[in-house]
Amino acid sequence: MNELIIPKGQVLEKMDAIKAFQEIVKAQLKEGEDYGRVTGINKPFLFKSGAEKILSILGVVYDEPEYLETWDKVEIGGIEIPYYEAVCKVKARIAGEIVGFGIGSCNTLERKYCYKDKVFQTDPIHYYSLKNTILKMAEKKAKVALALHIGALSNIFTQDEDNVEPETEQTSTTNNAPTKKQIGFLFKLLEEKKANTELVKKAVQVAKVRVEKGADNTDIVKVDGSFKEVSEAIDILTRG
Repeated sequence: MNELIIPKGQVLEKMDAIKAFQEIVKAQLKEGEDYGRVTGINKPFLFKSGAEKILSILGVVYDEPEYLETWDKVEIGGIEIPYYEAVCKVKARIAGEIVGFGIGSCNTLERKYCYKDKVFQTDPIHYYSLKNTILKMAEKKAKVALALHIGALSNIFTQDEDNVEPETEQTSTTNNAPTKKQIGFLFKLLEEKKANTELVKKAVQVAKVRVEKGADNTDIVKVDGSFKEVSEAIDILTRG
């Protein structure tokens, strides 16, 4: 039986190269512009712009996207609804050689597309008007998958589209107030990490956590930090 044995030195060299590249990516990408966060998910999710920056850093040139489109109809609650799905495949090349590919799919019956103002849409025109959006989202998912694979970045970023609204990349939450779930997750992490006083102190300062006395002289914990600042504090605690 023939076995491929890779010298330990080569393995360590490759691991060091991956770590070095990951540090470059962290330095070059900006939160709110190239990646974002979802409360309750430790790893940030990658935007299309971030994926394209990663591929550019790697020197990747990708072929024109290949699309497989499907038009169909499905019956939901006795009503016939148009169904459109796009599957996109993007090949990556370095120095002319194919080094990998990413695949992404999107369809009109994903929750964020078939509901409007929390109401399920039955008007066929609603679905036909989504074709361009579905194509773009399929390509986005393919490029994000490609960047995560080629860049060996799955331990840093995630691709969790179910938690992201289509307009997230255009609407930054940087200066918005943190959500209740986000604050709850922050408090959970502070409790879990309380033994590491320096780490907790740093996170508390970033998130602007303070304690004030209530009317009955009880302590009330408040968070004055923005969505971004609380996200940074959560990142500090999860990495620490």
